[in-house]
Amino acid sequence: INMDLLPNIKCDLTPLVQWVPNGVNKILGLYFGPKIARQKAVECLIAAQTERNVLLIREGSLILTDENQLVDFDKIEKDNVSQCIEFAVVEAAQRVDEPSDEDISQTFFYKWREYAKSIDEIGMKQLWGKLLTNEIYEPNSVSLRLLHTLSMLSRKEIDVFLETLPYIIGEGYVVVDFIPINKQREIFPVLFSMGVITEIPKSGIKSPARLPRFVQGNWNYFHIYQREKLIAFHDEENQENLLLEFISLTNVGRELYKLTPAEESEYITLYDSISKQSLNHKTINRISVYKIENNSVTNTLLEKNL
Repeated sequence: INMDLLPNIKCDLTPLVQWVPNGVNKILGLYFGPKIARQKAVECLIAAQTERNVLLIREGSLILTDENQLVDFDKIEKDNVSQCIEFAVVEAAQRVDEPSDEDISQTFFYKWREYAKSIDEIGMKQLWGKLLTNEIYEPNSVSLRLLHTLSMLSRKEIDVFLETLPYIIGEGYVVVDFIPINKQREIFPVLFSMGVITEIPKSGIKSPARLPRFVQGNWNYFHIYQREKLIAFHDEENQENLLLEFISLTNVGRELYKLTPAEESEYITLYDSISKQSLNHKTINRISVYKIENNSVTNTLLEKNL
């Protein structure tokens, strides 16, 4: 599975020289202070982008790399924060809604900025920018606990969480039965150490839950929801219950899940992983994936016989 939290973002700030949206305005105010002109702030960010490509030798904490080049750690930290701000600005510039009138907590911004100093990977900087923008548009939507947890995660751990997205349903439950056994051994220990799931499934010991059944007219199916999709397990009879094993996300896991955009590949991967064997149910003969709009089924996206 090849997914990114923020795919295909080009950090082009030049359009903002002419016009600064309200969301961008609030980010620049946090970073540069309320008194600086916003166009001037954008120009400062653009200058920082240009300067980042050149290694400046200044007084301060300097050491030699293996290639005998001088490294300025203070400048690296400043550049890391600046680039996270740039991604936040780009994220805000792409939004069509207006930010909240409520100001975000200064404690949140100080913590965000402090963690941003040590973020080196581009993908994580994009995520960090998205966190700040989300908090500006919806204050208190990103907890300090989530901020702290994410600051300690590696890109590899984030990738493991992304690989798990197709198997997360409802408000935050991982469907164990549809994840290949070899992948279960890889991902669940990592997810648990990240603090995003409540427990690791025990080999040979299951605590299955019963899926709800919908019966009306010719309709007779069990169902689960994934974002704006309904996955229906059509039953020929009305006798056996369908039992599946779920692992709950923690509060931090649910927050992180809500931050990830819905990808089309998620429901397709989940659909492809469902088989007669994984269901262990004799009378389920067909699976359908429906699109949900305004709490109603609108059209069939996928369907297969078992």
